[in-house]
Amino acid sequence: MAAVLFDIENTVHNNLQQSSTSKECNWTRRAKPNEKSCSLDNLKISKAEYGKTDKETLKPTAFDPRSTELDPVSFMDQLKAGLQQHASSAVILQILPQVPGEVTEQEVTEIVSNDKCLDHEEEVVAVEVNTISELRDAFLLSKGLDCSKTFDVTEEICHEFLSFIKIDQYQADMIFEKTKLQGNCDFWKEQRCGRITGSNFYKICHLKESTSPDNTLKDLLGYCPLPPERQPIQFAWGHEKEESAVDLYCKKLKKVHKEMHVVESGLIIDPEFSHLGSSPDRIRVCQCCGKRVVEVKSLYSKRSLMPHIAAVEYIYKENGTYRLKKETKWNYQIQGEMAFSKVTNADLVIYTNKGILIVEVLFDKYLWEEMLVKLNKFYSKHMIPAILTGRIKKLLS
Repeated sequence: MAAVLFDIENTVHNNLQQSSTSKECNWTRRAKPNEKSCSLDNLKISKAEYGKTDKETLKPTAFDPRSTELDPVSFMDQLKAGLQQHASSAVILQILPQVPGEVTEQEVTEIVSNDKCLDHEEEVVAVEVNTISELRDAFLLSKGLDCSKTFDVTEEICHEFLSFIKIDQYQADMIFEKTKLQGNCDFWKEQRCGRITGSNFYKICHLKESTSPDNTLKDLLGYCPLPPERQPIQFAWGHEKEESAVDLYCKKLKKVHKEMHVVESGLIIDPEFSHLGSSPDRIRVCQCCGKRVVEVKSLYSKRSLMPHIAAVEYIYKENGTYRLKKETKWNYQIQGEMAFSKVTNADLVIYTNKGILIVEVLFDKYLWEEMLVKLNKFYSKHMIPAILTGRIKKLLS
């Protein structure tokens, strides 16, 4: 290649000529105008391939760029038909709107009766939840009894009433879900009336035979509720500090427990003992320890003391670990919460302005069995007659 270039250079130099790149470039004009151009109508753009004939293509002049009005129904039908033919698995087929049309009754019946048309099937269970007061009225009506008149509440009637007020698991679950606001929920208060609840377990189990049960019955039947403005300051302060105590509890334990969740609890009722109930403050669930109840106690009168000092009346120290004393109202309440929640562990959270103390409480099967005997006896002997006859209410009127 180099030899060729040198040869060209020598020829140009010896003939006194200039190369084409060494002089000014000029256009060479045709002597006559070009009359062999092709019009758009005759323009044919194609790729020549051996053994194939050219296809007739759309002429550029046959295209109308102006917008035309389309019938949406026919356009949608054409689009869906084309997609079905060439891309039946296209996702857009699932979201294209259905064109409304007339459907016969027979077609509707076939679609409804075809199980393949069902996305999912859900069984709906009707749940009816009544208060003890409403159940009492229905029971009296079924027995032809009138509470405005005096009648004897026999052992047989007590047994029948206990059976009459029993609830099933669906109803228990409904009550639990609808009472998670507890004190801020009227339904929670209504469901508690006429039942023995956890905060009263200790008092009833230690009630002497010589002591009149009337004051206890007034509270259990909700005949003398205190208005909000007359609530003791201890109660209001404890309710206010409950959230703070739970926050401290979560921060302290989340680092050592896997996937820990602390949720609110409603009124828990065991269908086997529908006349009893309990409302833990919280329920804790984690992968490592399972489920347990959480009960918060805020001590207003001793709020400036350390929790272990403020609660010395309720707890004691054994081998470096704090334990809850057996014969205390806190223990009786928590034993009931564990029994109804079907768990064997609970955390008692004692709160003061100095912080919290967490005391683990274990379920005491034998104590609970003793409590259950006393609670059932009190309900049959005192609660049912007071509910059916309205004796306590008459005394207050």
